[in-house]
Amino acid sequence: MCCSGSQSARCDRSPRRSEPRFGRARAGWLEGEPVFTPANEGGQLLDIRFEHSSQLWPWSGFLALYVRVRDAGASFAGQAAGEVSFTVASPPLRGEQQPRRSLVRMPLALEIIPTPPRRAPQAHQSRTPAFPLALCARVPTLCAARLT
Repeated sequence: MCCSGSQSARCDRSPRRSEPRFGRARAGWLEGEPVFTPANEGGQLLDIRFEHSSQLWPWSGFLALYVRVRDAGASFAGQAAGEVSFTVASPPLRGEQQPRRSLVRMPLALEIIPTPPRRAPQAHQSRTPAFPLALCARVPTLCAARLT
């Protein structure tokens, strides 16, 4: 039965098995490096680096974003927005000569909070000898006997 309810008409929303969905092949690769375009003041404070696999498949491949705030944004509080764009290419279909290309635009919005002020070292941050801690972690009965 078709999605419109009639059995006679072919549903326009169901993909044909011989054609890939959305006009792309199953495998692809990135053409060039991804680009981040800031959209506001907070976006200009972001330092974004990318890492990606050589092939993109539905069941493998990745595009990683490493995001950090530049030193100039240490006291900034607000939203950072922008757009990551990249081109995915895939092999041509039968009868085509050129690879298929698709421009992907991915909006990115993050909340930036100011860096908290540094404080003097607290008592709980002081170093303690490692031996008693290791002994207590390995043999709790000795620690219990020592405390009583």
